[in-house]
Amino acid sequence: SAFSEQQFLNVIEEKIALEVNLASLQNQKPTLANLFYFRSILDRHLSHINYMLQMSVNKNEFLHHGRRSGVQESQSLKNAAQQSVVELLGFYQDLQAQAQMLREKFSLGMTVMSNNSMIAESRRAIDQAELVTKLTFSAFVYLPFTFASGFFGMNFKEFGTGKHSIYAFFALSLPVFIASMVFYYWD
Repeated sequence: SAFSEQQFLNVIEEKIALEVNLASLQNQKPTLANLFYFRSILDRHLSHINYMLQMSVNKNEFLHHGRRSGVQESQSLKNAAQQSVVELLGFYQDLQAQAQMLREKFSLGMTVMSNNSMIAESRRAIDQAELVTKLTFSAFVYLPFTFASGFFGMNFKEFGTGKHSIYAFFALSLPVFIASMVFYYWD
């Protein structure tokens, strides 16, 4: 049982490494759900390890469990049983320490994943802010010309639809453009 638990803990350790690996964080979209699921499995095994450790510590209960009351045992059998209990106790103490360390790695991995997702969200927000800045700048560039064309309605002498010269369009657009750029760069 102890060796099976050891193999299980090794598999869980590989799963943690795979989930929080820096390369996999960039290539995949890891979720905290995987780590929560693996941690719940680890918690069940840790509970089992603690139970087995408690049984090993309470050697009298372990040694006398299932024994018939009139059977005499030799001293060598008692010593062998005692040695087995001590060895098993050592195995389960190591397993408990390893499981506790893995549980801490899960917590650290969850923190790393949460921080990485916050950083990614911040980067997306920065990209969106840069896009809005570009859009705002283009609005400041085109706004004066839109105002002038709306004011004159594109009715110019050169187009045969109005009485004003097309130069009046530029005479109005350029000062408004310069004023809007001054306003845009004003701190």
